[in-house]
Amino acid sequence: MQTQQEKWASLEEMPHFNKGFDIRAVAHDGTEHFIEIKGQSAAWTIAGIAMTPAELLCAAEHRTHYWLCVVEHAAQPGQQILHLVNNPFGRADQFRFDSGWKAAAIREAAHAPLVPTSGLRIEIPGLGIGTIASVKKGGSLFSKVHVYLADGRQVFRVFDPARMRLSKEA
Repeated sequence: MQTQQEKWASLEEMPHFNKGFDIRAVAHDGTEHFIEIKGQSAAWTIAGIAMTPAELLCAAEHRTHYWLCVVEHAAQPGQQILHLVNNPFGRADQFRFDSGWKAAAIREAAHAPLVPTSGLRIEIPGLGIGTIASVKKGGSLFSKVHVYLADGRQVFRVFDPARMRLSKEA
């Protein structure tokens, strides 16, 4: 606050657990601004700083009147470096969710890929879409499918997963 006094008409430190910002500032034109301070014990790194939901909501509400102040080397008098970011919410192009979010996620296993089965729909390039009538295994590496195409034709083809598409749609 001591180094920023001349930039503002007034600066008021908020109580320790104030939600959304640490300092209420009044600009020389009389507009009210909100400043969130984030102290770093060393340099501001690629790991970044965290903002609470209340801070993000306050930044979203006040946009150009909200400031994020990151202080590098905060506990080392005379070595502090201040970085003031105006409107951090409006200037962010993404919000990242680190691996800690796994605890909040609903975990689901990936679905196993479909394999040729009677009743599945199949799209065969150059022929169209049809329904698999039967499947004949030809060893462990390939299957021959008997397909009724939508136009009434019947075809027999070796299933090619790189070119043919299976679906459960009727």
